Amino acid sequence: NRYILYVNGKVAGRGPARSSLWRWRFETINLAAMLTKGKNHIAVKVWNMGKLKPVAQMTYQTGLIIQGNSGKEKMLNTNGSWKVTINKAYSFYKIDHLGKYYAVGPGEKFEAKLHPWQWQTGVNAGWKNARAGKNGMPMKGLTGTGLIHKQILYPREILALEAKKQSFAEVRRTEGITDA
Repeated sequence: NRYILYVNGKVAGRGPARSSLWRWRFETINLAAMLTKGKNHIAVKVWNMGKLKPVAQMTYQTGLIIQGNSGKEKMLNTNGSWKVTINKAYSFYKIDHLGKYYAVGPGEKFEAKLHPWQWQTGVNAGWKNARAGKNGMPMKGLTGTGLIHKQILYPREILALEAKKQSFAEVRRTEGITDA
């Protein structure tokens, strides 16, 4: 359903933009400013909430496509050389909505002792090689033959959500309030 892209341990992008099964969105992210001379580490956290996903999140399979625009950038293309694992520290659970319509996503549980810390910077011992999937194809790349062999991709049309740290002015506590 979602992903976070990391370059050398820092967030480079999040997505994808909301879409439908017929209009898969892609982002174009310029990583140049985040790269260093020498070795760099590109990592992605991908998750799928399955049947518990929010109503607005459309998907039918878990996957990720990274495709470079030039010969040099193709070294980042997702293929069987990427390493993957299932992070067992995260799990999702259904929110009890008392029989009312509920459109948002599930609750999330995180168990720190199961988390592979520092994975964004290259610590991935015991991970398996990814299974290569199909390449994506921009909509303008269709040939008109009627045969569609790839994920049809459309560029993101809205800006990414702002993500910044924000501190609370103060913390207040309340006790003794019951659900009405």
